[in-house]
Amino acid sequence: MPDLKPLNPSYQLRLLRVLHLRSKLSPENEQYLKMLEKGYEGESKWRDDLQQLSPKFPILYDILLEINHTSFQIDALCVTPHKLIAFEVKNYSGDFMIQETKWYSPTNKEIKNPLLQIERNETLLHQFLTKHELNIAFDYLLVFVHPEFMLYDRTKKQNVILPPQIPRLLRELNQIDIQHSPFYTKIVHAFLSHHKEEKNYARKIEYCTEDLVKGVVCRECGGQMKRASLRKFHCSKCRRNISSCDALNEAINDFIILFPSEKVTKTAIYDWCGGAISSSAIQRFLQEKYTLNGGGNYFYYH
Repeated sequence: MPDLKPLNPSYQLRLLRVLHLRSKLSPENEQYLKMLEKGYEGESKWRDDLQQLSPKFPILYDILLEINHTSFQIDALCVTPHKLIAFEVKNYSGDFMIQETKWYSPTNKEIKNPLLQIERNETLLHQFLTKHELNIAFDYLLVFVHPEFMLYDRTKKQNVILPPQIPRLLRELNQIDIQHSPFYTKIVHAFLSHHKEEKNYARKIEYCTEDLVKGVVCRECGGQMKRASLRKFHCSKCRRNISSCDALNEAINDFIILFPSEKVTKTAIYDWCGGAISSSAIQRFLQEKYTLNGGGNYFYYH
């Protein structure tokens, strides 16, 4: 499957995951993390479902666009010769109900009507296609991927895909004859070249850098990992074992997402690891995996 833009965790999800391991989240951020995790779980489920399509079927995930100073995101976009198929993915579970235009959760709490989001995105997508002279039709579908989701409504919604309908939709998509052409290439290039960095549009998450735990932190449980041997680290809390290279790589990735304005230097990473990994080992790793920049007495890596 040629995922022209693969599905990856969002910047906010990656940031909150690291903050959860290295600090205590506020109740608001903890709830936000759970929401993002559930959303990503749903998008991952839909990606796995789309893997059943023909290997020729081109798919773009999490395309963030801006048109007329308004941003919108497409969870998944299938590009076919005569039509685009955009998906908004929801991972709701339980019995939901629609009364007129209002949606209610299993606890009878009113929630945002996801069809209004679809209507908004349809308008913006149409404007995007018009601006870039892409004369192609599109469908915008709201797909519910959780197997235990149920929607009670008296009126049929043509653009809503419920879990039992997913297999039939995939069979229909698989019947489309995918033929690549110059126009197809133009469409794909337009979406990829105008995709925006999610980090610049994300909700700002406040955190105090002084409260962050340094050292080699376990990805599974947040416990401090200790050196078990020259080449391995061990977590006594959950018994996880990883190589020294993987431990260092995880620590550097945490540093980069938590301190985006800081330069990656040997000294900075040594301090961030709490001295658990030697300066010489850090320098060798950085020289092998990263590009050296700077000059004189100041060098950094990226």
